[in-house]
Amino acid sequence: VLLRINVNTPSWWLKENPDDAAVIEDGTVAFQSASSDKWRRDVCLFFEKLKAHLDASVYGAHVIGWHIAAMNTEEWIAPQTASGESDFSPCALHAFRTHCREKYKDIGALNTAWETAYANFDAVTVPTGKEREMRHQSERAGALSFSRVNDWYEFFNLSYARAAYDLTKYAKEMLGDSALVGCFYGYIGQLGVATGHCGMDELITSPYIDFFASPFSYVGARKTPVDWFYHSGMRSCAEAGKLWFIEADVRTNVTKLLSDVDTRYTDKDCKRMLGEVWLGPPTEEESVSHLTRAFAKVLCSDTAFWWFDMWGGWYDTERYTTLLRRMRLEYEKEHCLPYQTDCEVAVILDSRASYALGADAYNGIVYQQMATLGSMGAPYDLFLKATVTEAQLLPYRLVILIAPCELDARTRAWIAALGEQGKTVLLTGREYGLELPFVDTEISRPISSKRLREYAEKAGVHLYASDGTVVYKSERYFSVTAPEEGDYEILLKSDCICRSFLTDKCLATENCRITLHLHANQTELFELLAVGEEGETQTISK
Repeated sequence: VLLRINVNTPSWWLKENPDDAAVIEDGTVAFQSASSDKWRRDVCLFFEKLKAHLDASVYGAHVIGWHIAAMNTEEWIAPQTASGESDFSPCALHAFRTHCREKYKDIGALNTAWETAYANFDAVTVPTGKEREMRHQSERAGALSFSRVNDWYEFFNLSYARAAYDLTKYAKEMLGDSALVGCFYGYIGQLGVATGHCGMDELITSPYIDFFASPFSYVGARKTPVDWFYHSGMRSCAEAGKLWFIEADVRTNVTKLLSDVDTRYTDKDCKRMLGEVWLGPPTEEESVSHLTRAFAKVLCSDTAFWWFDMWGGWYDTERYTTLLRRMRLEYEKEHCLPYQTDCEVAVILDSRASYALGADAYNGIVYQQMATLGSMGAPYDLFLKATVTEAQLLPYRLVILIAPCELDARTRAWIAALGEQGKTVLLTGREYGLELPFVDTEISRPISSKRLREYAEKAGVHLYASDGTVVYKSERYFSVTAPEEGDYEILLKSDCICRSFLTDKCLATENCRITLHLHANQTELFELLAVGEEGETQTISK
């Protein structure tokens, strides 16, 4: 059992500790404040009591770890309401003033940076909702005029990261090294500065976090043939010795709305809970394709996962349970073997990218770019700018650095080294003034998949399928998702036998090619088998 521990406070705690509750500008209380020392202390006391309870239970010996969950949707996402963002609590104000004092040392230095005239650090205030909105509406939110608001967001994201750090540390030291401890965090491919997730650089090196977790992205409400991209630097986490769990919350035709499951939580007229994102495809056939698509992604990228059906239905048909059982067996077979990436494209995310971009600009330059990347017909690996090294990037032909907030000396050094090695480096977001013999482009919108293919082709990247096709590939598996109905020619790197995971049908390549007829949004997954000396496939178990 891997326990998910919800450490959000009950309503009585918020009433007893009003100064420690996260507050929206209009006074609305939304969860506890990440800056609250009282909350952290009480959570640690709760941990101790929970451990004692588990140790005395018949199932305690079967608990392999704790998944510590907090804030909105238990995913460490900062609360926001129609009235605005948090956190206007007294404890957040006090912690923000401390952060400013530690960063600037002298109030004169702060006033110079902010273009303000505060008498001392105790006079510093939290930026208003109006100030934040002006920053969000600016395409260049990193401008000097937004220094005060950006300092607030830096503090705010660090408060979330450090709360996660402190609670995982306490749990890890209490449970011992044999227990896994982790949390949801680091959704920087989708979430910007107002969410609390931009402190990933603080957490990736934590010795107390064994795993991170996230769902796939919800791009297009998961109804379109666009890649359900990963949120964070999965390969960087693997390099740091950490596992990444994907919450495969894939809906099917038997998925139910929350109001159909339990009316205590929402009624049938709640607009938010009636959105199409909560429901799956209308047919079992399409649902099988969606499940296969999710499975193919985790199988080809060396991540862990669990299935999760909101809010009910739970894959309760004979076909789904048979399919998921077979997927589990295939996954276990694959993960007994050493993983070797087959990607020739590396994509680098910057945890601080949204500090330089307003909300709309971030959506276009980062989020939409992530969605587009998956449609260029070649797979890619994801890294984090803060920890990636030249050695980790050398195996790739094309390196794409998405809208970095700034280019520090370390980053410039590995960019230059890659250029000297003949690698193609593509920077997005703005002009960076680099005079080096590789691609340097000014982009204020996502690069189209067609243009990405041009860059990839020039860099010598192998393209497996046509533009718009979503491809996942590992050493032993290959999958394709079709953007529309038609015949698709798949070009592999060498001749092999392609065994369909869904049907067991085997297709032999000819000149490294196979042709598939696919419906729109259909996914096919193949295991790649070597051709024997006499042209026969290797013996396999069904």
